Amino acid sequence: PIQRMEVFAFGTAALPRGDADDGSGSSNSGGLGLGGLCTVVKHGVGAQAAVGFATVAAVSDRGDGLVCGWDAETQRFATEPRLLPLRPALLSCAGDAVFAVTNPEQKPEQRGDDEDQEVPVLHVFSGSHAQQPLDAIAARVTHLSAATPSLAMLASEGNLYAWGDLNAWLNRPSDGLTLRLLAPLAVTQLACGPSHCVVLVAPGRVFTFGHGGHGQLGHGSTDSEPSPRVVETLDGMAMTSVACGAWHSLVLADTGDVYSFGSNKYGQLGRRTAEEVTSRGAAEPHKEGDISNGDVVSCTEPGLVTFPANNNSDGEVVSITAIACGSAHSAAIDDEGRLYSWGRGAQGQHGDADGHHDRSAPSLVAATKDYSVQKIVCGSDTWMWFACGQKRQ
Repeated sequence: PIQRMEVFAFGTAALPRGDADDGSGSSNSGGLGLGGLCTVVKHGVGAQAAVGFATVAAVSDRGDGLVCGWDAETQRFATEPRLLPLRPALLSCAGDAVFAVTNPEQKPEQRGDDEDQEVPVLHVFSGSHAQQPLDAIAARVTHLSAATPSLAMLASEGNLYAWGDLNAWLNRPSDGLTLRLLAPLAVTQLACGPSHCVVLVAPGRVFTFGHGGHGQLGHGSTDSEPSPRVVETLDGMAMTSVACGAWHSLVLADTGDVYSFGSNKYGQLGRRTAEEVTSRGAAEPHKEGDISNGDVVSCTEPGLVTFPANNNSDGEVVSITAIACGSAHSAAIDDEGRLYSWGRGAQGQHGDADGHHDRSAPSLVAATKDYSVQKIVCGSDTWMWFACGQKRQ
């Protein structure tokens, strides 16, 4: 049985439309404040949760789809969760939209919808409920990732699909709402940024494609890739998880090491700060494969994220078990349930009550020190993340 978890939110959640951030790094009464307890905990959070720019969605331990945050239909910010009219197999958030997939063999309790569907259905909630039958997929969808309301990725039966305007930024014709088969890959996980995607393929290979202007594809250049291409630097090592920010990417290896590549404007790679690059001069990249973008270096090839020594293990190197990316901040959990964050902190993403500063290297999140953190989710379009964890005994 799924154990009950507590859910914490940090940073500035999306404010009600028309309101402005006062610059303090914490939201007004319309949002989820710094260190606030997310209300979805009242229903018990199951295995899935997602964060968008203005929404938080989760599957409850009873299988219900729950959403709180900006309601495009009422034009109000709701801190109490509302029930989706279906029981989703998969959930993802982008902007103020919620994407959900129902699979045919589920026979979901869809209130008012057809229960005799023969193909998976992609549901989009953004003020109204739109449904897109996935006719090209005869079996169940196993993975879903969304980055903007016009971009969704799906994987099923070893195939990688795109839905929406995925190719618009590559100067290729958009298929609109037509499902497109991108590649026959044995997908085990996928992650989307606003304009690039990272795909984990059995037995642990990493492919990327999309816009590469900040090096976020990890191919040693800023070229874009219209189709999935293997990240050669990581080939031969077994990877277990992938994550996408707006312009950076993280990959977790089975050794517990984390690799990062892409933009490091706010220190989100955990490899060096913009200040260090500026002081050395943008004309002097730190290593071959880095490129200058103004006074900030983008790393075009994967490199190791440096974690602090584990003080409870006599200086033993930290072993990471989970990773996540926000737009310009990153997070990770180690094998002892400790939570780390780095990158942009201007909106309180790191849970610091006494300051909102960028972090160039991973550091422990003090607010979760009494918890064994089990899950992290970062919003791709917002300065917010939340963690689920069991209270330490």
